[in-house]
Amino acid sequence: MKSDATGAALKVAMVGATSVLGRELRRVLWDRRFPLQEITMMGDGEDTGKITEYGGEAHLVGELDPEKLARADILFICEQGQAARHAMTAAAAGDAFIIDLADAHADADDPVISMDINAHALPTHGAAHIRAPHQAAQILSTVLGALGKGTTILEVRGTAITPVSDGGEPAVEELYRQTAGILSCGEKPERIFSRQVAFNAVPHALMNVQQGWPDLDARLRGELSRILDLEADAVSMRALVGSVFHGISLLVSVRFERPPAPAVRRRRLSRAPFSFGPQTPADLGASQSIHVSDLGDEGGGRVGLWIVADNLRGGCVANGVAIALALAAHVGEGS
Repeated sequence: MKSDATGAALKVAMVGATSVLGRELRRVLWDRRFPLQEITMMGDGEDTGKITEYGGEAHLVGELDPEKLARADILFICEQGQAARHAMTAAAAGDAFIIDLADAHADADDPVISMDINAHALPTHGAAHIRAPHQAAQILSTVLGALGKGTTILEVRGTAITPVSDGGEPAVEELYRQTAGILSCGEKPERIFSRQVAFNAVPHALMNVQQGWPDLDARLRGELSRILDLEADAVSMRALVGSVFHGISLLVSVRFERPPAPAVRRRRLSRAPFSFGPQTPADLGASQSIHVSDLGDEGGGRVGLWIVADNLRGGCVANGVAIALALAAHVGEGS
């Protein structure tokens, strides 16, 4: 296929191609005309043998192939689990850049990259594992990168309301069934969430305790502090699971050394990729903008913000593809 990107065509492997993240990644790679020599989709269990597509052409999800993984230039990880771990091990034996979109292997030494903020931290040699931040951290850091020009961000406090699609297709299906069950006075399945999420909001911290979910609060604090170069105690974030299928929302208070004036904030947040004005997840539609509402000065150098964006393409996948495009120039340089 033709590509708008510069550099040689690349051998790309993908684990989790049929997941929510994987489907969106395939769309964005095609839309961005990513320079591909070949794309290989792999998995295990019930994923193996599934027919999926890329650019309108059918592709079979095959079993993990260590030899193909070792020859890959870039490996995208789109889901957690055993297949992802095995694929990363096999790819690391070669010279692949591993782009982890699903937090499948969290290591304190791995760079967490938001291309809008800290692209300078991107490795330039293969056999590197690169973590894309959670969509809440990606979206918030992009907004703060624009607002923080010419001043210093001192503190970030807030709440992220995450959609059920953050938990993949099973979570989306469970919210659908819960909603239908409540409206029909029927059963409300609680296998994924351990409690009712439909018409409700549940702190992620409760999921940590009851279901063994990863600690999203700690992940957001750690990723934001690294991306924004803040002390760990300068960031406090809490996450809720909201009764929405798609779209992430953030209610935050940011303390600046010298807060930008309201007119400056509006001007900066009216340019792409931002859209200035009130929105909710229900209003997003197909919008790929980051919608920001300025809630005003709160005193003490603080500014309140309400932020809404698509959680897949705008919050995660576009950043992962931007990472891959930047890495393309370094493929084959060796470790």
